[in-house]
Amino acid sequence: MKTRGKILSVMLVLAMSLTLLSACTEKTSPVSNGNTESTAPTASAPNNTPDGNADGEPENIATLVADLSLGDADGEEHNLISRYEYGYDGLLSVEILAQGLSELTGLNFAVNDSSSGKGGVSVDWSADAAFIAGLGDITQKDEFFVYDHESLAWFMMDSMYRTILENFDGEDLEVYYSMDGGQPIVLGISYPPIFPVETPYMGSPFYSNHVGGRGDDFPDESDWGDLPYWNGFDFGPNLSYSEEYEIQGDPGEYLNAAEAAKLTFDTMKANGNIPEYSDGLEYEMVLVDLADIEGEECYVYRLDVGEPSGTIGAAYAYAYQSGNIYMQGYGGQWVMPE
Repeated sequence: MKTRGKILSVMLVLAMSLTLLSACTEKTSPVSNGNTESTAPTASAPNNTPDGNADGEPENIATLVADLSLGDADGEEHNLISRYEYGYDGLLSVEILAQGLSELTGLNFAVNDSSSGKGGVSVDWSADAAFIAGLGDITQKDEFFVYDHESLAWFMMDSMYRTILENFDGEDLEVYYSMDGGQPIVLGISYPPIFPVETPYMGSPFYSNHVGGRGDDFPDESDWGDLPYWNGFDFGPNLSYSEEYEIQGDPGEYLNAAEAAKLTFDTMKANGNIPEYSDGLEYEMVLVDLADIEGEECYVYRLDVGEPSGTIGAAYAYAYQSGNIYMQGYGGQWVMPE
């Protein structure tokens, strides 16, 4: 069997229960307290002056939607979807709505750019967006709290999706998502493993309803593209993975090379065995060989690091049957870290 091309399957967290959130009866919006059902302006709103009215009030009011349904098709009935007023000046844009959602939730809803065409809006999420870059030092607000990365991603994508639909004309408006300059969104979940750039986002209840069997409305697996098997695996905020060596086989019950790469990196980092490690640098574990070390078959990795440090000369190895981890010491000898 061959591992390349196999989508890494991670348990889907779309079967979310109401215990995933801490709902508050009172919520504060950037403009006023409480929820609002007021009619929001559309993209055709007049281009007002940036200074607003003479009394300092904003020229226009948009509606921000915080959607914590997380796959619940009855999110409205269960009070998991809240609306807030947001004041702005000038012509309404996705960027303005993203800024409003960032201020409302405390999460970074950053987008690189957006575009609109007949019947559709395209949104390219920035690599700085919280569900891509991670929370960092952000402390989540209680009223928008989620317990895991996947729930965070669904909350942000659903909230942006509903906010766009709420503020722009068109009952049949479609929203298309991409990330980091036009790349498809990959969350590391079992279904769907990828959100194709050319397929409209349909909201988490749709995907939750189709777990275990794709509906006619969802694109065929062939449209997802030829992705390496590790795409979607969460390596952490500053680690990525690639392979220069192709393993001809399947690890069976043992960790595959991508999973072992993260475990090896995390262990080496915790033990202080990555020279001059810094959270501010980008690292890449590269599979370069499958070799026998001390009588054990091991994945062998090279660790590359972004500027200014360049490539780290030392290599690491993981014995996937025993779980032993080795590093290359002086003279190229393999040793177990102390």
